[in-house]
Amino acid sequence: MKKKLIHITEDNKHLYSKPNNSDLVFFSNVCESYGTNPFRCFGIKYPFEIQTSYLIAGKRIEPKQNEYYIAAENKHAESYFRHKNPRKGICIDISPGTLSEVYTIVKSSEDYDLENYLANRFEFPNFPDHLCHVQSSRCGILLENLMLHLLNDSDLGDISSEWFYDFVEQLILQEMNVAYAMNDLNSIRLITRKEIVHRLFTGKSYMDDCFLLNPSISEVARVSNLSYFHFHRCFRQFFNQTPNQYLQNKRMEYAWKVLNNQKEFNVSQVAIQCSFSDLQTFSKAFTKKYKISPSKFRRSSL
Repeated sequence: MKKKLIHITEDNKHLYSKPNNSDLVFFSNVCESYGTNPFRCFGIKYPFEIQTSYLIAGKRIEPKQNEYYIAAENKHAESYFRHKNPRKGICIDISPGTLSEVYTIVKSSEDYDLENYLANRFEFPNFPDHLCHVQSSRCGILLENLMLHLLNDSDLGDISSEWFYDFVEQLILQEMNVAYAMNDLNSIRLITRKEIVHRLFTGKSYMDDCFLLNPSISEVARVSNLSYFHFHRCFRQFFNQTPNQYLQNKRMEYAWKVLNNQKEFNVSQVAIQCSFSDLQTFSKAFTKKYKISPSKFRRSSL
């Protein structure tokens, strides 16, 4: 059984706000939209070209082009965007029945321990709504690939159940890690922990965007609306690494890809791209992570 794919245009954009309890994928190509029920059930918003503002319980969320937003059903939410030309985006609604079904299947697997991972995790007010960078998770990559298919084939039919259930499974596993990390935060109140999670993911997404510029942690903390100390401490608790370590790993992963795939850049040029002050510092960091110098790695990949 396939999942319904709805193409949203200026003529039928009222469907955005209709209440439903179904598994749906919306592919929009519109100039303007105002919705009073954008999170009618658990949903994922991938604006892509659309600069959308979501107002949820008084909090304004504005995902960037390379981000997607995950949120539980919430009756106190609105959405709005307006552009001169039609812009494209994807919204995915996931019914409680599908979440429960996939959760049960994943829980029964011997590969994962979900004993302390409550099924009602995906319900309001338990779920911590947050932003994710599309390149930082399996869910994001699935969304990117779906968008490419839709851009290349505007007449694409309904979404296969295989893709949809795979997406929901990856989402459950992704949020399982968020749930466990959230429980480790030093805050008693659930609402406080949820807000901290939202701000940490905002900072993480910012670092995913501009890691090659090597932003200061103070700058990232400001974007996250947290003090330097609070951001640094909570980030380390939540992601099991410091913000500086995360930035360093992102730069190293990028350097590995460039050295392996883009032969036109020499090692010194890659060091500059990754914002290292000199070749020696870059070589030392690369060797520490991959147990091989960048020069030797480049020669081995030729």
